[in-house]
Amino acid sequence: MLTPLLLLLTAAPPDAATLRAQAQKAYDAKQFAKACPLFEKLTKLSPQDGAAWSDLSLCLFRAKKKPAALDAARHAVRWGDEKTRKNTYFNVDKFGGGEDGVFTRDGDDAPCKKAQLPECAQTAWLCPDSYADLYRTSGSTSGGSYSAEYLCSMSQGSEPQGCTLIDLGFTQDTFAGDSDDSPGIYSFKSCGIVAVDPCARRLGLTCSEGEGVLGGETGRKTTNERKWVEERDYEPLPKPASPDAGP
Repeated sequence: MLTPLLLLLTAAPPDAATLRAQAQKAYDAKQFAKACPLFEKLTKLSPQDGAAWSDLSLCLFRAKKKPAALDAARHAVRWGDEKTRKNTYFNVDKFGGGEDGVFTRDGDDAPCKKAQLPECAQTAWLCPDSYADLYRTSGSTSGGSYSAEYLCSMSQGSEPQGCTLIDLGFTQDTFAGDSDDSPGIYSFKSCGIVAVDPCARRLGLTCSEGEGVLGGETGRKTTNERKWVEERDYEPLPKPASPDAGP
């Protein structure tokens, strides 16, 4: 008969379900210092469990460890199912990470940002469209801007090559009213890229639309806003033209 000490030494380690339950219980109790290490153990036990990475990411953010939270979010985007990925896009936007949460720059002044995951050899560069964000007006009551980014197979200079244009849509602002009795009102709609998975050639976007009133300290006050997330696939990125190629 085994002694209690031997029973303790030979006990099986917690399985994934047990670890998840323990971590969730600690998280629900807002014991993030206890919950996060448990979620981390779960990701080591099941490294392709996207939901575990998503839970770890949210826990780390609650523990005020934003860089680590964004790093975990990249794994959630890579391994999660569609529901998990979309939850992660929403969380990354809530973290305030945006593009900087999933991209790195090769220097503060570099025009492009790089998305690369350790699970695949593919790299994608997000580069600005110098002709986007052109303000347009129609009389004195409306205006808007066209928003787009280039997704490229290499970092770019002033002329993008080997790129696919990602159309983020046209943001239309509509204004009305120009007196104290009739304050100006406006409507808006916009989308932004918050995640890229170059392994699966997939983009994660967060979008919002709503209305508000003009005035106050900031010039605008949103009164109604709806947010949602989208996912888009992109084709293999074209290779840049050889510098020795003819016209």
